[in-house]
Amino acid sequence: GLTLRSLKETELAEECFWHILQKKTGQPMAGVNMAKLQLERDDPAAAEATCRSVLEHHPKHPETLLNLGVALQAQNRVPDAIAAFEEIIDHTPDTPDRQYNLAFAELLAGQWKSGWQHYEARWHTYNVVFEPRHTGLKQWNGVSLAGKTLLFYAEQGYGDTLQFCRYAPLLANIGAKVVVESQPGLGSLLQTLPGVAQVIEQGQTVPPVDAKLPMMTAPLVFDTTPENIPNGDGGRYLFAKPATVVPATGQLKVGIAWAGSPTHKNDHNRSLPIELLDELF
Repeated sequence: GLTLRSLKETELAEECFWHILQKKTGQPMAGVNMAKLQLERDDPAAAEATCRSVLEHHPKHPETLLNLGVALQAQNRVPDAIAAFEEIIDHTPDTPDRQYNLAFAELLAGQWKSGWQHYEARWHTYNVVFEPRHTGLKQWNGVSLAGKTLLFYAEQGYGDTLQFCRYAPLLANIGAKVVVESQPGLGSLLQTLPGVAQVIEQGQTVPPVDAKLPMMTAPLVFDTTPENIPNGDGGRYLFAKPATVVPATGQLKVGIAWAGSPTHKNDHNRSLPIELLDELF
């Protein structure tokens, strides 16, 4: 079943998992794999049903409760998802994957403080996206930044960087000399961030710094809620350099983003073939 699932032979994989579930109720991992398959094909209701069937025989099975929480969240039943994730943590508290999933549900529910706190568990998951970087540097712990140099670095996708770089001016405002590290290609744009001392791109030499801060930890540091999201000057914190601006023609100019990283696990819900937009041009 696992081999067939990895080969995208979903129907045959499902048959294998169903066979195990029907013959051996003492094998909850078959249900775990079945639910994952159903979630991958965007059928969270079926995944929920599978999880609940397994939980009848294994009521505290952590992987099944995790899948149940994911399935409930996918159906926008966020309070129920939080309850499922919290039940796992109650029984097995040292579970970063569960805390990471709980973080998303809490943020969806507006539980900002605990959501940002639980999101720090990302560094302890098995997701290679969260491979720690700059491990030789100590992370800023909230002490005064007056006269200190701080490396504020991108950690995930380009879109995440464009959203969370907005915290750089706040760090400068509390006394830090801010060095921003971005992905290749974003350095020129991020140089327009107010108050930033230096911008480098990944792969370039990091200058001497006193501490580091990952960009997506900044909301936790600044206790962010919708009411205090840093919004720059009149809603702007990035600015196009005049030399790069397309001359005005009097016609409407629209930029379109149609695709993200093809390796993202949810890419099938985020990207589309450019040909589908042909009629717009």
